[in-house]
Amino acid sequence: MSKINQILLEWIPGDVHCLTWMKERGIEQRLAYKYFETKVLHKIGPGVFSRAQDKIEWIGIVRLLQEELKLPVHVSGKSALELHGLGHYATLNSRREINLLSYESKSYPRWISKIEKGFELKFESSNTFPHEEFLTDYEERGMKIKISSRELAVL
Repeated sequence: MSKINQILLEWIPGDVHCLTWMKERGIEQRLAYKYFETKVLHKIGPGVFSRAQDKIEWIGIVRLLQEELKLPVHVSGKSALELHGLGHYATLNSRREINLLSYESKSYPRWISKIEKGFELKFESSNTFPHEEFLTDYEERGMKIKISSRELAVL
């Protein structure tokens, strides 16, 4: 089985990956760009790819930021409450809004705002509770991310 077929089998639909992830699986940068040029992969940012024809999911981007890019960000506020099953507000627009919080004031990749998606990621920073102990794991479609605990999300 070819290297690209191996990673495409491992690649969860809607997820995004960076070159580091691909390199760990034997796909060098030059080969990744070849797959992009032949339309096997879709480039969504510098060194960041999705599977061609995949609809990019918000959780895939958050997972990339947390796990692969090691950025200190997590789902917070109303978005975290909704993921805990405590959301009770009807969304009036078709674009889902995902609130993300970081304990560091870092700039986040600009490519995120440029990709076509059915959601909007809203970044904020706060150092009110800068501890990972107030975060909990959340899994959807085989992708795991960190989100605010119910108590932290309320604050």
